[in-house]
Amino acid sequence: MNHDDYNALRQGKLSILHGLKSMIGSVGAGVYTYMVMLNTLGREKEASFFSDIRDRVFQIRDRIANDTTQEGLDKLSNEMTIVYHGLNTAYIYLQAHKPEESAVLQSVTNTACGLIYNIKHFNDEVKNF
Repeated sequence: MNHDDYNALRQGKLSILHGLKSMIGSVGAGVYTYMVMLNTLGREKEASFFSDIRDRVFQIRDRIANDTTQEGLDKLSNEMTIVYHGLNTAYIYLQAHKPEESAVLQSVTNTACGLIYNIKHFNDEVKNF
């Protein structure tokens, strides 16, 4: 989620759904950034792998706007789990073989992991303590 969206969410000017879509979009943007870096370095096969992940992320973001039933959210949460596993596998590989690049994916991978829960529990009642 970018800073402007975060502020709008805190001020009540942005709906919770749009906030969630913004967080999902930030994962796609992070993957896109790494994909562009790989293309710039001439590593097209690796970039293609991340292009597929980015496409999945944006499909999840687009579909969440149309279906917030619990069944739909469960499916999208499962799809985000697949995205997370792909990113985490790439992150672990990079830690071993290109540690200087692994930091690029660390935050994106962590956000994708958190989104699995956030999507699945989107309709849960918010409890104030």
